[in-house]
Amino acid sequence: TTEIYTLSLHDALPIYITSDEPQAGKTLGLGMHIRNTGRTFASDVQSCTKDAFTSGSAGQQPGILPAFVECTQKDWTSPRLIAPESTWTDSGFIDTGGGVAFNQSQIDLLKDGRILIWQYGTVRYSDVFGCRHWTQYCFVYPTGDNHWGLCSTHNGIDKEKQPCEKAN
Repeated sequence: TTEIYTLSLHDALPIYITSDEPQAGKTLGLGMHIRNTGRTFASDVQSCTKDAFTSGSAGQQPGILPAFVECTQKDWTSPRLIAPESTWTDSGFIDTGGGVAFNQSQIDLLKDGRILIWQYGTVRYSDVFGCRHWTQYCFVYPTGDNHWGLCSTHNGIDKEKQPCEKAN
């Protein structure tokens, strides 16, 4: 089963997440999708995606936030060009550490909300005028209906500057 949740903080580059249904004996495959809804190319597009786990309470909204770790130089993807009306997908997986798959006990804790998965990061890019922009996003799993949802924090966009900040 694939689940889709969209974060549209920035009209030009909405971000959405898709994932497999969590299963024992498997890692959780997911994709972070960045869509250029504009009429011009987005250049030098880079993303940095992180994940974290926290404990939760069954049937409750997340009470404990993860320690949001800043991206380092090695965390960023290589620059990409996204054409107008096109999507770029950064695929990956979440595991319990070191490539170890989830076991049934962990899946049970995840499905009733006692373990939460946080997927967060930043996308940065240049517009057709060479102005640098960024979008910060955060998704959490599970929400009350065992789906991905938007976090209550760590979501935002750059404030457009006049004149804009030019790419180096």
